Amino acid sequence: MALATDPEGAAKVTGAANAVISGEMEPSLLVRGGETLSLGGGVTVSVHAIPGHTPGSVAYVVDGQCSVFVGDSVQVHGAANHFPGYTDPVAYRASLKRLRDEIRPRRLYLGHPYRRADGTPYGVELDETQAEEAIAQSLDIEARVASAARGCLEAGPRETESPYSPFARVAEELGYTGDPALEPSPFFTTMAGYRTHFAQHVRTQEHRSHPS
Repeated sequence: MALATDPEGAAKVTGAANAVISGEMEPSLLVRGGETLSLGGGVTVSVHAIPGHTPGSVAYVVDGQCSVFVGDSVQVHGAANHFPGYTDPVAYRASLKRLRDEIRPRRLYLGHPYRRADGTPYGVELDETQAEEAIAQSLDIEARVASAARGCLEAGPRETESPYSPFARVAEELGYTGDPALEPSPFFTTMAGYRTHFAQHVRTQEHRSHPS
């Protein structure tokens, strides 16, 4: 939770990521979605914006094959921490629906062996049936997390001695017992996303009730 409230939190996360993920490579092209990249030999890749896990998350679709590389944008029930991580729950859900309804991957490539509801991991390469299942499970757990987060936020998060404080109620309702301090702390990252949207909703309702 410290990173969520630290004004330098985003910079610290970026610095840590750069240190361990291709830190020796310099980007040469910024993509936002809508681009087509040529790999040579007549092979092209379409770029699709699928924000949610991060604001800049994209999918790379090999044209003519519908092989889709999504990195960490399909979280299912999480990776090592057993909890799905996304910064914007509304965008995450919309992107999952876009993958399901519009892109429709015949092969789906994940960034990690994300886990099913029973804890068993998928591989990083999924066939069409597994891709449909992984996206459906991702939508299902997001709905459950959203319901638990909404109940907690409406009741008012409470600071306790729980390692999940101030969202202990969410962990209890979901039966989550993972280590919330394990970086990059998807539990708190995800809860911060719901809290941001909840605060925006409250401000909107207040404005409608008391227009200036």
